[in-house]
Amino acid sequence: MKMLGSDETLFRNEDAFELDYVPEVFNYRDSQIKALASCAMPALRGQKAVNAIIHGPPATGKTTAVRIAFSQLDLPALHVNCHIDNSPYAIMARIYELLFQRQPPETGTSLNTLYDKILSRLKKPLLVALDDFDSLTKKDQNDVLYNILRAYELGKGHKTSAWVICQKEELMLDSRVRSVFQPMPIKFPAYKRGEIFGILKERVEIGLYPDVMPRHALDKITDYALGKNDLRAGIESIRRAALNAEADSSRKIMDKHLVLESMASDEEKIVSLLREKPLISGQLYELVKKDMGYTKFNKTVNELLTKNLIESRFIVSNKGRTRVFSVKL
Repeated sequence: MKMLGSDETLFRNEDAFELDYVPEVFNYRDSQIKALASCAMPALRGQKAVNAIIHGPPATGKTTAVRIAFSQLDLPALHVNCHIDNSPYAIMARIYELLFQRQPPETGTSLNTLYDKILSRLKKPLLVALDDFDSLTKKDQNDVLYNILRAYELGKGHKTSAWVICQKEELMLDSRVRSVFQPMPIKFPAYKRGEIFGILKERVEIGLYPDVMPRHALDKITDYALGKNDLRAGIESIRRAALNAEADSSRKIMDKHLVLESMASDEEKIVSLLREKPLISGQLYELVKKDMGYTKFNKTVNELLTKNLIESRFIVSNKGRTRVFSVKL
């Protein structure tokens, strides 16, 4: 195989592997996008948007879905990362900066004064997405939400709403905040294996040149991301594998270029067999018993089930009730 030249690259679009990349086609989240659009619809008519709590495990598309929804709105829709701006004042200052495209007044301005300045120049309903909301203390969560949503108290017709992005649906909110928040819950479940594979395959097609990433390498990265329950780990693994291949002057990613926390050999053997076809418990054990006893087989299968790499279901045959194992789809 011809070696990769020093002035050549395997990347068609390296931005496709950045954490803030927003794909043109966002698959597997149609119902969530529709729910967000429904929550935003009143604001497009000049009314208060529906508050929402957007929850689910990390790397399940929550932030991307919100960014896509915001890109379709003609109103002040602001995204604030509470892990970076991690206090009520810092969050309000960020809202001011995003709204008016300039730094807020000098330090010494009170939070209430800053909020009044925001409202005094607000001409449309305001919708704020508070990302990584879990990173705030309970007190700050309550204060931030109340500060944003209390515009009605000023009696000037201001309409403010909040979308909270977090991992758990339940928040420890005070009664005063619950009464003004009352969010619509929008759940983002963990991606299934087939969905992870589909998303990673799309990133490969967008970000790398054709034939750079072989199917078996993408399968390994998919299993790695599924085992870690982290799509971002899969995306980063593709980028690092391509960089390693470039450093090796290779035009194709090979196994040696993958940087993964590999499965144990027994786990990899079982997953490899099940990737070919589903197998009942007895059939699967017969294929691996020369390498592991039944106790070790049972332990390995249970570990793979726990890691969400395989799944099982019970069937009834002429030999009684038994389990069928298959790769998680």
